Amino acid sequence: MKIRTIFLLLILILMAVFLIINWGALSTETAVNLVYTEIQAPLGILVVGGFAAVVFILLVYMVWQQASVTMELRAAYKEARNARTVADDAEKSRFAESNRVLLERIEKLEALMTARSDETLAAVRQESVKAEERLKAFGAEQEKRQAEAAARFSEEVTALEKRVQALLPAPVAEDAEAEGDGKKKKEIFKDLF
Repeated sequence: MKIRTIFLLLILILMAVFLIINWGALSTETAVNLVYTEIQAPLGILVVGGFAAVVFILLVYMVWQQASVTMELRAAYKEARNARTVADDAEKSRFAESNRVLLERIEKLEALMTARSDETLAAVRQESVKAEERLKAFGAEQEKRQAEAAARFSEEVTALEKRVQALLPAPVAEDAEAEGDGKKKKEIFKDLF
């Protein structure tokens, strides 16, 4: 309880005790002037009754005031709750919108990255095909050069054999054998080179 309520309750208890103690004096009849007439009644009871009526009216007014404030607070609370709900819904829709925009951007980035990676992969494939073609061309050229070099070497060896045979005299009897040996030597030289 509030201190003010306890204080008012204490005053009311003290007044009730005062009324009970002085009830005899309050209930003695006297002539009471009501401006337009005069009556015989206990003046103390009339004053206490009037005071009780004023207190009762003030209590009714206070309860009515509290009820109206409570109703206004409830209406304000409802309005605040509705405003909070609207704000939460707006916030959720903002989050949903930002999520949607973010997902769209991510999808665009994924598509762009996929396209770029496909382009890069195609470029790498083209370069590897070109490299293979160059390698094949280089290999073919090397084979051609090797064949040409082998042919030149073979021609030079043949020419050298002829010069060597022309420079060396061979005996007549051995000419026939030498001819057979020459063929063997040519075969051996061919096998060697």
